[in-house]
Amino acid sequence: MLRRRLLVFCVVALSLESCSYIPQDPSFATISGIISYREKTPLVPEAVVIVQLLDMSAGGAQSNIIAEQRLERPGQIPIRFDLKYDQGSVVRGHRYGLTARIYAGRRLLFDTQGPYPVLGEDRPARLELVLERVPAPANDFPLE
Repeated sequence: MLRRRLLVFCVVALSLESCSYIPQDPSFATISGIISYREKTPLVPEAVVIVQLLDMSAGGAQSNIIAEQRLERPGQIPIRFDLKYDQGSVVRGHRYGLTARIYAGRRLLFDTQGPYPVLGEDRPARLELVLERVPAPANDFPLE
């Protein structure tokens, strides 16, 4: 009787183990890379990084956001990102770009100088987004 219960327990445990594997959704893909900037200043602990995948095919300043990743308290550079996006949102023949911004509270500290091309023939083998410092507004006084 004890053997039978032990056998049933093992079968149930093995069944549950095989059910715990959830395959990745094949309709999603990931763009990975790193974010850096040239300045030798450390990021504040409360920094937030926002990475966006944009459809730039509309032209002009209007770009549709396909995916976005928000990294709270990312640490210091280089900052690694893994932006997951729905491949069903990608249209063949469209142009796509990646942007990144670093904020401290509501203040924008660093930004890309324009979208980095991705998902096309001009896609770089290794993606490194180098951000530029955004000048502080005239009314943004440091607190002492």
